[in-house]
Amino acid sequence: MQFALQTSGRPTSGRPTITALYSEFEAAHIAFFSYQQELDSAQPDCNFDSSWHRKFQRTVGVCNKIALRLSRTPATTLQEIMLKLRVVAWLESDIKYDTLEDLDRWRARWKPAPETEEALHILAELQEDLHRVAGR
Repeated sequence: MQFALQTSGRPTSGRPTITALYSEFEAAHIAFFSYQQELDSAQPDCNFDSSWHRKFQRTVGVCNKIALRLSRTPATTLQEIMLKLRVVAWLESDIKYDTLEDLDRWRARWKPAPETEEALHILAELQEDLHRVAGR
């Protein structure tokens, strides 16, 4: 079974597609991930100046804004659903990854609150189901 990936940036309604928003997210994520790697590799006694922290927070804000818009956009294809799940996984800040594609097989690395544990389990299972159906 083939699933079409929309390639136009905007559907006829004028709203950006998930594919277009994901392209924006990828571009913003490059800056975010650069700062994140710098932070992760810093020595424990390293002090980043306030300018660095402002820039880092700005990249987080841009990524969050795009990710939230994308997560609220209706998906029209299986591929868009999978991109949406990837971004939702990114919004969960405790997930460790090296590439955005790593988020396709995420699992929470913490014990979630009882009221969210089942929902997170279902989300992860749904993501696995979609990959299986798509043949990935």
